[in-house]
Amino acid sequence: MDYGPKPFRFFNSWLRIPGFCKMVEERASNFSFIGAADKRLTAKLKWLKFGIKDWIHEKRQVENQIMRQLQEQINDLDGIAESRGLSDVELETRLGLKKRLQDRKNMETLNLKQRARIKWSVEGDENYAFFHGIINSNTKINRINGMQINGVWERDPAKVKRCFFNAFKERFSEAMVTRPSLKCQGGYSLDVSQAQALIIPFSVEELGNGHDIKFWVDRWVGEVPLNRRFPNLFDNSMLKSGVVASFFTKRNGEVRWNWRWKRQLSGVGEMREFSDLLSVLANCVPRDREDEWVWEGAMEGVGS
Repeated sequence: MDYGPKPFRFFNSWLRIPGFCKMVEERASNFSFIGAADKRLTAKLKWLKFGIKDWIHEKRQVENQIMRQLQEQINDLDGIAESRGLSDVELETRLGLKKRLQDRKNMETLNLKQRARIKWSVEGDENYAFFHGIINSNTKINRINGMQINGVWERDPAKVKRCFFNAFKERFSEAMVTRPSLKCQGGYSLDVSQAQALIIPFSVEELGNGHDIKFWVDRWVGEVPLNRRFPNLFDNSMLKSGVVASFFTKRNGEVRWNWRWKRQLSGVGEMREFSDLLSVLANCVPRDREDEWVWEGAMEGVGS
């Protein structure tokens, strides 16, 4: 369905850009059109719209470049402040740069406010006041212009950072410099291999009813998971995250493996992997109990 031309959104912040009104007047005066009055008005508005959009696009590119240069200059002064204190001239320069950068950021804030008002007028928004409160307070919350140190108001970034560092260092430092040692005469201790065996993970699962073990992903048969051992079959499987119980049926004590493939198996690689998989599963017999984790250390004789 055709709803007509897309509306042109005019931002009030554009009126604060030097030369904007003069550009609109010059473009309007340079317009010429021969035809009916209504068509002439439509063509003139479209002429102005394209001219404004091109002019704003160029100004935004220039403004973005200026903002990057201002931020780089501020970063350079902050880097100098890490190694030495800034002079009064450097401090004033830094404050001036931050003010110029903030003035340009305020223009974007005005655009955000206007977008939010338009959306609220059309759709409604219960968080209208909250949204604008967040926008207006972000710069105030995240900015520290200075702080009082020993009764003196300091604006030097190096001194302010050092004060914060010392405060947190004192807050989280440990009062006890040395800790008491524990000595047990004649006590038993673990050697290095026994101590390492205590942190061996429970990484092998023993098959029970197959309700908790993932067929392809978990390591429950062999040294590696089946998805790494049989990658072609894993890619073709429709149950990549399925548990073992989804792959078999058991009747009268006989286990029958069921497969759900995206397509019929083909190719030498897939057929070879399928034959090897059946050989691996030949000795896997589900039991009427829950799946269990097995500690690898027990398999290696650790702790015996």
